[in-house]
Amino acid sequence: MAKENKAIEPNKNEEVLQEKEQLALDDARRVKVLSPGMLVFKRFIRNKLAVIGIIILVFMFIFSFLGPLFSPYGISQVFFKEVDEPGDYATGKYVEGSLFYPSNNTALNSAVLKTLGENKVAGKYSLIAGEEIPFAAGSNHYTLKVINPDPDKPSCAVYGTTHIATASKGEVKWYDESFVDEALLVAITENAAQDKPGTELAWDGMTISIESDRFETKYYAPSSEPVAVTSYSSYSPLLGRVGELQADTAFLHDIASAVKAGETSVTREGETYNLTGDTISGFVLSSSDGTPLMNVVREFISKSVKLEEQDKDGNPVTKDKDFLSLVSDSKAFVEAAKQAVAENAKEVVFEDTSYEITENGNEYLILNTDGQIGMTVVTSFDPVESKYDSLSSDFNFINAMETAIASGASTFEYDGETYSYADDNGSYSAKNSAGEDVVLASNIVYGPAKNGIELTADFANKLREAIVGKQNKFTFVDQYGEETEAQIELKVGNYYVKTMQKTSLFDQRAPITAKHLLGTENNGMDVLTRLMYGGRVSLIVGFVVIFFRLIIGVIIGGISGYFGGIVDTILMRFVELFSAIPFYPMLIIIGSVMDNLRVGPIQRLFMTMVLLGVLGWTGIARIVRGQILSLREQDFMVATEATGIRTSRRIFKHLVPNVMPQLIVNATSALGEIILTEATLGFLGLGVKYPMASWGSIINQVNDMQVMQTAWWIWIPAGLLILLTVLGFNFVGDGLRDAFDPKMKR
Repeated sequence: MAKENKAIEPNKNEEVLQEKEQLALDDARRVKVLSPGMLVFKRFIRNKLAVIGIIILVFMFIFSFLGPLFSPYGISQVFFKEVDEPGDYATGKYVEGSLFYPSNNTALNSAVLKTLGENKVAGKYSLIAGEEIPFAAGSNHYTLKVINPDPDKPSCAVYGTTHIATASKGEVKWYDESFVDEALLVAITENAAQDKPGTELAWDGMTISIESDRFETKYYAPSSEPVAVTSYSSYSPLLGRVGELQADTAFLHDIASAVKAGETSVTREGETYNLTGDTISGFVLSSSDGTPLMNVVREFISKSVKLEEQDKDGNPVTKDKDFLSLVSDSKAFVEAAKQAVAENAKEVVFEDTSYEITENGNEYLILNTDGQIGMTVVTSFDPVESKYDSLSSDFNFINAMETAIASGASTFEYDGETYSYADDNGSYSAKNSAGEDVVLASNIVYGPAKNGIELTADFANKLREAIVGKQNKFTFVDQYGEETEAQIELKVGNYYVKTMQKTSLFDQRAPITAKHLLGTENNGMDVLTRLMYGGRVSLIVGFVVIFFRLIIGVIIGGISGYFGGIVDTILMRFVELFSAIPFYPMLIIIGSVMDNLRVGPIQRLFMTMVLLGVLGWTGIARIVRGQILSLREQDFMVATEATGIRTSRRIFKHLVPNVMPQLIVNATSALGEIILTEATLGFLGLGVKYPMASWGSIINQVNDMQVMQTAWWIWIPAGLLILLTVLGFNFVGDGLRDAFDPKMKR
């Protein structure tokens, strides 16, 4: 018995050793206790590279399909930045020719220039102060009276004429008794009795024009008031006391703050100014004696916003659109915005769309749904219209001032008020009886460069000083009371004034920040968000294409391998025909055709997937055919024939499943190749189009060395994602190959 126990103990020890021994996965003793699927799984997970590949692919799927759900941005959301850059503000130039007031009578202006030209000798005007020169403009008669006989830059007043008498056959038939006295009647009668009355008659310092024909002679006397004035000076309004207030930046800020706080008065230098009105219709600033000075209103200025559209090739194109043109009813929107700003609301809701309102000092910004500045709400200070506003275009006032300047008088009368003027290097500033500057007569003419700009008196004075002093920059107070620096550029005799203006631009190639973890790309879109959506497209393309290839390849290869003979020959020639099609040239040609046909991004994506599937199934068909040729002669297939199973069931139920391991390995490895192909097409501009994205199309934006060096965050992350995804699929494919067939393991 003891011997038997001793004999048993070695056997038990041997079993313990066998249990402790680590058996190979393909060991016969282990195969007995593992199912085929578990065996493959065990082999697979022991392959470290395969496990790494699975981890990579799981990360890619989470990043691409779940990442966009947590991204705060959309796939085509464009980001903008406000930058200060020089913009056109005004233009100015020296007055080189005669200016005509009023400027709308071009026919009379042409006649005056022609008359002056007739009195020009050797390039100089030959005129006498007070000289009267009759001329005609069409059927009307005028008299040109010289104010300043300067040989280079004369000024003249244009007077109309009044019909005072008519003579026929040497006798006066009619005359204006209110104008013609007895002495003038004698002079007209003597002139009419002459055979040739002439063209003018001098009488008591007045020139009477004569117009004769075969039947009668008419006499015209100049009117007492001029109808126009010519001058080489540009007359601009200076707005009197309002001009002084507009130049006081601190005071304008006080007014804006008072309006915002709902106050009814504001003080400057000990004087109180009253504010009457409301935030909807605006306020009127009045002096202490009740004289209205300025309209203080909130001006709603529509800005230009950037919109992304597609050109004929499907590429993103940026267009500037006026913000108000994008709303259905601009007038109703402005009214809603006025109400919201008056109530200090944080948003304005219009037609179920919310627009954010933010404060920037005394200024308000209305943002559109993309976060761009759609409108600015600023406090505008517009002078209340007074009798001085029209003086710069009143030719009677200009005539009085030009006459005073020519005669050397220090004052002149107009409309019952005495005005004085001061000479400042050839420019003359006229003051009213209260000592306020009202009109500037200068040899420089200026005007705003675009609509919405109102040039202040301070701008006019500073511009003239800068041009006369040959300065290239100056500082002035603009229409909103802000100190503004201007640059002057001289081009072909014209002075172009530029100021720093806020412009909304694409936030292109912005570096990595907390807002954009991978910066922005060429179109101002968030790179990280585009990578997420791009990965979704690349992975979907890979799986759809491989599924498409499997369907075609299994059907063609299965039928060819099972039937053999003539069927096999025909189908293999068909496979060779597809294999002979040049892959990339065909993709490039069809991509160009889709560009010309302007195929939409979604349709283009589907077309790309179909094309990659149709051109790439031949390898799978050959694998299936080869495997089925060897399997169809085995015993289990003989059994299926003996039991009468139909042909389609034999192929797809019994043969194809035996080929599945090779198909899985091939498909997994091919996924990486498909993603590389799609990325290549995207890089060449033949893949998916905006607003969709793929990793290849993102890399396509790096089209020069400078962008590659300075904006690495655009292409390196996309390239790494492509690299990791392809490696992941290759690792998994190699792991599956080794797991299905350990003999292939190297």
